[in-house]
Amino acid sequence: MIHLLNQKDLHMARRILKVQRLAYKREAEIIQFKGIPQLNETVFDVMDSRETFIGWFEGEELAGIASFTHSAEKLTICRLAVHPAHFRKGIAMALLHYVLMEEEAGSIEVTTGTHNEPAKALYQKLGFSEIETYEPEKGVVLSRFMLHEPR
Repeated sequence: MIHLLNQKDLHMARRILKVQRLAYKREAEIIQFKGIPQLNETVFDVMDSRETFIGWFEGEELAGIASFTHSAEKLTICRLAVHPAHFRKGIAMALLHYVLMEEEAGSIEVTTGTHNEPAKALYQKLGFSEIETYEPEKGVVLSRFMLHEPR
C-alpha cells in the first residue's frame, strides 16, 4: 500500500533513511561508485528535504520509497529505493506508476547509474527514453531519462 510520507517526522525520517541506505548501497555495488549522495545523508538531511516522499508498506514495514520535486513544467524523481529484502516484488514499479498517475507534469525526469541495468529496464518499460549520459566525476557515468507527456 502506498502512502504519502512526512519526512519531517523524526521516526519516519529514520525509516526512510534505513531503506535508502540499504538500497543505494546495493546500487553502489552495481555501478561501482560508493559516492552516491544518499548514502551519506543523515536523518536531518532527510527531514530538511523539500522533496515529496511516498512509501510502499508491507504491513507496518516501510519496504520502498520514492521522492520527487515538481514544477509547472517538470517533475523530477529524486529517489527510488526498495529495501533489498523486498526486491523483485514490483514495489519500484508501483511507486513510479503512482507518481505517473497522480502527478500532472509536462515531462518527468529521472537519473540513474548507466550500469544499473535493472533501473534502466524499469524506466524504459514505463516509456522513459534515455536522453543523455554524463560523467559528473571521473569513472562515474550516469544516464538521464525523460518521459514526455506521461499517461
